[in-house]
Amino acid sequence: MTIQDFARTNFFDQVSLIKNEATLIDTYLEAGNIVMVYSLNGFFIEATINPITEDIIEIIPFKRGFLSNKKYLHDHLRTHILSYVLVA
Repeated sequence: MTIQDFARTNFFDQVSLIKNEATLIDTYLEAGNIVMVYSLNGFFIEATINPITEDIIEIIPFKRGFLSNKKYLHDHLRTHILSYVLVA
């Protein structure tokens, strides 16, 4: 499955793929929500979860990259390891 295939998949199938096939690589808090970053078939997936209802409220697949802004990385690398720049 490519990132394009994943992006075209319906929400419920995306959730199933994340739960059954993706590898969790990072978790952090953002704006009161839990953000979980997964790896799947050479791309990444960011799943945003409402901590009260435990529902996934957004799924964003992305390809790569660490931000090139060294100050941002220095300030934020301690809280999460991936910062994305390219969204599908």
